[in-house]
Amino acid sequence: MLSKPLKPYDDPFEYFESKEFLKRYDEETEKQVQYLQSVKIDVIERANRTQMVQDLHKQGKYDEMWKIIEETVRTYNYSIDFEVAPTKDVVSLIVSEIKKLDLKGIVSIGCSNGLLEFFLQLEADRNKYDINVYAIDLFKGPTAFQGLTPQIHRSPYYYDYCKVIEMDYRDTYVIKSNQALLMCYSHPADKLWQKYFKVYKGNCIVVIGKKYITLPYPQIFKEFPNMSKDKWVEEVHVPVGSRNYGTSMSIFRKVAGI
Repeated sequence: MLSKPLKPYDDPFEYFESKEFLKRYDEETEKQVQYLQSVKIDVIERANRTQMVQDLHKQGKYDEMWKIIEETVRTYNYSIDFEVAPTKDVVSLIVSEIKKLDLKGIVSIGCSNGLLEFFLQLEADRNKYDINVYAIDLFKGPTAFQGLTPQIHRSPYYYDYCKVIEMDYRDTYVIKSNQALLMCYSHPADKLWQKYFKVYKGNCIVVIGKKYITLPYPQIFKEFPNMSKDKWVEEVHVPVGSRNYGTSMSIFRKVAGI
């Protein structure tokens, strides 16, 4: 499989609407299904671990939560109760990079149950950083996720680990210039990334995901430098524990306008 589009696209957004991209999405999804079938953790154990994390959160035993999450990643290369595993190294890395840029906030668009955002705020508070984390997602509702279709609700079964700012899928949350934009495992069909990339005025974007499975994905500014009128450089790129193999994180810093 090629790592770049088969033909050049003047408008990179055009590529992500093409049959070519959808074909690669389908191929990668099939690989992910096969991977999940090979994971040794069974359904009951996964449910038990998820319940343990939720119970510990209710009890305020946050370091114990971290231990279960990290042990699961080490043992099974798998995350529980979330698309990605908010391990200490990943959380600390994000917060430290935001602090270096002297930003005052992190706005996470599409936070699901807010587990990652909860730990980001915990890490910022423990280090006495003046950083506020905002978890943004849809209202909980009855619609179920179905393939390549935009979601208008998030799951009513989510246990929220932090306060989630719920909003209609047609609205756009206003992000200040002194806040970082975080997009973690955004689904291609939602097209939120296109909207937020165009309106974001700050100088830091954090992307967690996997090529062909999420949009955006960590390599996106490298492969499509004309994605934005601004120039973005990658400050950090690291693997991230996930239900899906090959998930990673990139932290981009804006260096200049074009």
